[in-house]
Amino acid sequence: MASGEVPSDLTAELTKMADFYKDLDKSLRLYFSKDSPRYEDRFVGYSQSQIVDELQHRLKEVELMASLAVFAFLEAAFRNDYDQRCLLRKKDSVSRDLRQIYKEKHKRAKLDEDIFETWRNCQPELGRVIAELRTAFHFRHWLAHGRYGKPKFGRKYDFNAVFKLADTTLRSFPLLAPEQLRSS
Repeated sequence: MASGEVPSDLTAELTKMADFYKDLDKSLRLYFSKDSPRYEDRFVGYSQSQIVDELQHRLKEVELMASLAVFAFLEAAFRNDYDQRCLLRKKDSVSRDLRQIYKEKHKRAKLDEDIFETWRNCQPELGRVIAELRTAFHFRHWLAHGRYGKPKFGRKYDFNAVFKLADTTLRSFPLLAPEQLRSS
């Protein structure tokens, strides 16, 4: 598969995640609006600023949850690729190097230190995307581990930034999709 060509099931799944996020965002905005049939019951005693604050808090939580789901999806895509390259015994340099890691670590290969590093070494032209992934995964770890401490990522991450990185990643890396394992 050429760079820029994304396995259709990966693209479709990423698109579903974006659609899910948009649906939740729109649903919350409707629920917190005066157009909601439950508005009067739900927000009795609330000031307008309290309603706006609660909506903003909920929207941020949905955005963080959706971002975490995209990170989990990306990690799964790389781990599936790792598994398939090892099983299919492809002859390219990425597959050969990943098989060496598999001999030592089996399923315990680390995403950053093993998988990302193999891609960076074998395909240096992907170095910029890998650097972005590594930085973004610091945000993912902060999210996944309870948002402990004050984050310092060097940039702000929102759903759109995470989605764009995932899309760029899928278009840049020739990841093997599960369907390719079945058809080989």
